[in-house]
Amino acid sequence: MFGPRTTHTYIFRAALCDSSRQINTDTCVQYMVVGSTCAHAMTQVRQSVVKLLQTPLESEVEVCGWIRSVRISKNTLFVQVHDGSNTSGIQLVQLRKPSCATESDSASSGNAVSGPGTALEVGASVVARGVVKASPTNSQHREVHVNCIQVLGASPSNIYPLQKKYMTPEYLREHLHLRYVAYFPLSTCDTIYCSFPINASTHCLHTHRLRTQRFCCITRIRSAVLLSLQEFLHRSDFTQVTVPVLTPLDCEGGGAVFEVTTKPDGFFSNQKTYLSVSGQLYLEVAAAAFAKVFCLGPTFRAEHSNTTKHLAEFWMLELEMSFAKLQQVMEVCELVIKHVLGYVLRACAEELHTLQHLQGVKLTSLVEHVLCKPFLSMTYCEAVDTLVHEVEAGRAVFQRRPVFGEDLSAEHERYLVEVYCKNTPVFVTRYPGHLKPFYMARNSIDGTAECFDLLFPWVGEVCGGSQRENIHERLLQQMQHHRLHVPSYQWYLQLRQFGSTPHAGWGLGFDRLLMFLTATCNVRDVVLAPRAYDSLTM
Repeated sequence: MFGPRTTHTYIFRAALCDSSRQINTDTCVQYMVVGSTCAHAMTQVRQSVVKLLQTPLESEVEVCGWIRSVRISKNTLFVQVHDGSNTSGIQLVQLRKPSCATESDSASSGNAVSGPGTALEVGASVVARGVVKASPTNSQHREVHVNCIQVLGASPSNIYPLQKKYMTPEYLREHLHLRYVAYFPLSTCDTIYCSFPINASTHCLHTHRLRTQRFCCITRIRSAVLLSLQEFLHRSDFTQVTVPVLTPLDCEGGGAVFEVTTKPDGFFSNQKTYLSVSGQLYLEVAAAAFAKVFCLGPTFRAEHSNTTKHLAEFWMLELEMSFAKLQQVMEVCELVIKHVLGYVLRACAEELHTLQHLQGVKLTSLVEHVLCKPFLSMTYCEAVDTLVHEVEAGRAVFQRRPVFGEDLSAEHERYLVEVYCKNTPVFVTRYPGHLKPFYMARNSIDGTAECFDLLFPWVGEVCGGSQRENIHERLLQQMQHHRLHVPSYQWYLQLRQFGSTPHAGWGLGFDRLLMFLTATCNVRDVVLAPRAYDSLTM
């Protein structure tokens, strides 16, 4: 910790943001700082910046973070620092001696800075102690006046890979471990084009805002969504269960699985083992005992899809309800998503505001629109008929013409939800049976699957669900029709022999929902370390 304030007339100014919104007020951390004015040791409770901004004026506080920038104005040194707990951060202020006139001097200004390297450079981690003061600027109502700063970890600028210039998203993905903490503006001539569904027009985005704020905001929103999902489902009497990642089964029956090998071989008695593409089959086991269950975790699909919406490893919320029909789980799906949207609007207003300006889109308005409007519903037949009619009327042009009996493409889905349904999410139900997996119940009249895909603006499909086939004989026939190895699924078949009930469920693509909530064009930018086709960086 730092010693008591001295009479020196320097001011050190910085903006800090912390990586944790919660603090343990019972924990006191003690630092011994090297330097003539920082030689005393004190114990002080460290606060995150988001909490510090609510601290009364004249309170003594300790702040920690990473440097974003360093500048000098006359006899005042300004250093902007971040650590993640909010978007705007906070300023630390320290007046300097008149003899300190250069930025290089500020990096080792005698008794004002101490620690390894002592250089105040972009990316360096620091800790400082001071007094909360009212800020004269309009951007923030608090700042901290400090008398010294300790550099905990240096960040030499001559080897730092992210510089203060425009860098493409592709370049950033090559430095995944740094893109959340990097400081650099977008170029004044940088132009990004993207189609945002709030007005079905093309936006030209010009911005000087820090791209690092984008990734920090996305991460905080992701954390809020995780919390809100679990809280809502627990309050709704759902039981959370954990399902295995290693499995001998291909749940979807599509064959796009990662096969696991071991050294030495034969770990599972030479039985083929895969990374799970879905926890649904195991979740149905739990639903036979707990009635309302859900799981939340990673799933893996080895699809050769190098698109902006596909990952090889992604997170999914899956839910199963016994004694339920398809319509009931559709209603639950809408309730869950709307709860998340409302929670994010309340808890992440600052992050949404930042993303809205950074991305140049009307994000908050779109989220509020989706929250307030009842979700629509149409059958697969109605969807195809609508698309064909729009093409024939000259109102739509698609690369692939919609054809009955074929799956809807991404452009079909987005047209339906963004243009035809005017940005209101829509359930598309009752797809042809041959397009869907073996476990979905079929309509006895026309053979269509009792299922739905939920389409959202900006991303297309975010959720899919179905009525599960609960009749043993029918399920066995569908397994045979899909040419599955029936003995491997014997335990799943037996669920239909002992106390079987009508049941249904769905799976929500967590990362795609994040794309919508953050107006992100590429799903690889809403996860920390994306795993995608032909891409395994970091």
